[in-house]
Amino acid sequence: MIAFDRRLLILSGKGGVGKSTVAVALGLKAAEQGLSTLICEMGENEKIAPLFGRAASSFRETPLGIKNLSSIYLDPHEAFNDYVRASLRLAVLSRPLIESRLIRAFVQAAPGLKEIMTLTKLMELERLTDKQGKPKYDLIILDAPATGHGMSLFRSPMLAMRATKLGPIYQKARLISDLLSDATRTRMHIVTLAEEMPVTETLEMIAAMRSDLHISLGDILINAVMPPAFSAASIALLDAMRQPAVMKSSANCWVGIAPEALMAVAAHMDGRSRLNAHYVNRLHDDTDLKSINLPFVFDAPWNLDSVKKLAKYL
Repeated sequence: MIAFDRRLLILSGKGGVGKSTVAVALGLKAAEQGLSTLICEMGENEKIAPLFGRAASSFRETPLGIKNLSSIYLDPHEAFNDYVRASLRLAVLSRPLIESRLIRAFVQAAPGLKEIMTLTKLMELERLTDKQGKPKYDLIILDAPATGHGMSLFRSPMLAMRATKLGPIYQKARLISDLLSDATRTRMHIVTLAEEMPVTETLEMIAAMRSDLHISLGDILINAVMPPAFSAASIALLDAMRQPAVMKSSANCWVGIAPEALMAVAAHMDGRSRLNAHYVNRLHDDTDLKSINLPFVFDAPWNLDSVKKLAKYL
């Protein structure tokens, strides 16, 4: 079970491994436990609010129609606009800067500045309090960018501090660095698939976190693990069904389906489950982190109910 004992929970991993799906499943689980939960989404396209049938959050905290659960899309351009407005305080002064193409080009080109602006918003959300002075959110789940962009994101405070040495950007970068490296407030879980490239990137990320970035690591969440396709008792039967004579005699048993096609499906499922088992074992052998297997969900179309099926495994 995932422990919700830090306010900031980061999900990282290779693109396409299902980080957003796992973020929603964790959010549902935390909200069910009565924790006020915010899912922060980063990336090119906003996915989470639309999954709940909501309009895009557009840099606003958006209730998702489930008690205790909201989301926000951390758009870098809106993060810059927010930073300028907060710094200048007067809309009449901030608008020319926000609309300036030159300033936008500078933000894009300056090393780590766009990332610092975005992480500043994340830090502010982590610090938000209610009228009684208690944290507004018990849990913030960051659906971080894919591994390459994610590593750049998490290195940006260090790069900004080296580049600036002092001033407001340096101060924000230092505070962000303190948040990310504070094991009492922040923990990272890595999402992966039980396949060669995602597992390799997972092991590389673990090494980088421990040697360079020093973000506290939690569990490895192995997504879409194919269960064993057949029991040991079925192997002899399958081997018998593959014999040419049996295939020929059974051809009339299937309406519109060739027995060769059925055997091909069986072989594919069996191969997939064996492949997944191999890489699950590799993660067990090559790292000391605990792992949680999330099963492949055979749903089409994929929807919120599909994600709810995963939540019980977390």
